[in-house]
Amino acid sequence: MSEPRSRMPARVWHAVVWAAAALLVLVWVAGNDGTTTGALGGAPTSAAVITGGNGHQAQAAAAVSLLDAALTAADRDDRLTGASRQARSWATMVQRNLSVLGVEEVSLRFLDMSASPGRSAEGGFVGEVEVRWTPEDDSETLPIVVPLRFDASGFPVDVANSTPAADPLPVWLAGRLRVVPERGVELIGVGHKPHLDRLRLMVARAARDVRAALPIRPQVVSVVVPPDAETANGLLGSATEDLARIAAVTASVDGSDSRNAPVQVVLNAPVFDALGGRAAKFVLVHEMTHATTGATTSAMPLWVVEGFADYVALRATPLPVNAAAGQILARVDRAGPPHRLPTPADFASEAPGLGQAYEAAWLAFRMLAHRYGNTATVGFYLRIRDGASLRRSLGVLGLNPTSLAAGWRDYLRDLAAASS
Repeated sequence: MSEPRSRMPARVWHAVVWAAAALLVLVWVAGNDGTTTGALGGAPTSAAVITGGNGHQAQAAAAVSLLDAALTAADRDDRLTGASRQARSWATMVQRNLSVLGVEEVSLRFLDMSASPGRSAEGGFVGEVEVRWTPEDDSETLPIVVPLRFDASGFPVDVANSTPAADPLPVWLAGRLRVVPERGVELIGVGHKPHLDRLRLMVARAARDVRAALPIRPQVVSVVVPPDAETANGLLGSATEDLARIAAVTASVDGSDSRNAPVQVVLNAPVFDALGGRAAKFVLVHEMTHATTGATTSAMPLWVVEGFADYVALRATPLPVNAAAGQILARVDRAGPPHRLPTPADFASEAPGLGQAYEAAWLAFRMLAHRYGNTATVGFYLRIRDGASLRRSLGVLGLNPTSLAAGWRDYLRDLAAASS
């Protein structure tokens, strides 16, 4: 029996300060919180697109039913009776995308005319369609509601602009896909991405680093490369401003917090493409660590989730500690170490000292590795990931939450003294 599922209400922001390069990289591990907007398929308008009343509704319901049957049929075109050339072309693209992703089960159901802003094709309208599908690995997804643009033939021809509270858009509806398989990675390019082959090598190296760090059964991580921030917003059900300085996002594909839901790493092209090789590799290893260990849908303490991802990434991409943890060490030198490990409030995007929180969490794992070794440190993380309490997981190391915090504070003092 699958566990109950819901849309994820929380966001987790990650800040990495590359002091040597004066580069701030923000990475988001998130689910859909139901308060955001995205943009796909055209510029927004100020008015809702609702035309035709029940006549269009019945026409759209019949067309979506035909499309539903056609997407998994060899004789697709024969089933789309009355569809325009544009509608047939769009259906061909969607069917091809499903094929290259290995999706065998998919269903579409027309729900209602849409009150969402967006452009309809001339003589057409916008309607909401419920989408269900089973990924190649047989994982489960929640139904997704997608606003589609219908043309005068009554068939869908594109994805309409998403709305506040939009669901994440299935990647196979985002545009023509190119899938580049690597060991442990499925690199998915949306639209025209001429540098996908170059990125393929970087992603393959990041996957290798994550596999080397984690003694767990490897799983295939989907890394999606959209052509622009608007498409990334649609895939995440997020607002444009949410991705303004974000290089990558790890999220469940349906925005749920179910451990059965598949996850994907979505790159934000305007930010990620501007990174240097070192920073880009860090982002990929960090995010793929989240995806590989199921951190996106876990109940682990936030300092454990983010501290461990930084620990893996900085082992793969080493930096001097005074560069990787410059903010927290400056704080310790100025005012002494924090009285406690970072709390969820410390990781809020608007929290003062956000960078310090991430650096402090990373240094907790760095301290454990120095004192107990890498194997014991990874084991500590995996025990918590698998449901053990923090106290019980620390007990294996002969620690408890109080002694961990005390040792961490001493460790921060020693590092700050050595760096000053």
